[in-house]
Amino acid sequence: MSDDQNTPQMASPEVCTVCGVKIQKAIGRDVVIFATGAQSSRDVLYERVCRHVKDRPGCINKAV
Repeated sequence: MSDDQNTPQMASPEVCTVCGVKIQKAIGRDVVIFATGAQSSRDVLYERVCRHVKDRPGCINKAV
């Protein structure tokens, strides 16, 4: 077996069509990747963005 077969593969991040952030599924928590700044959590994403655009269809952070 090659090393590629033993290395776990990360799924591609989900991209929000409303605000453009990326959410990478991770074991234990999801990682939010903003265009600028540090990575964060879904809770921070909600506070910064989602609560202001919650009536717009397409938001991927509905779990909060």
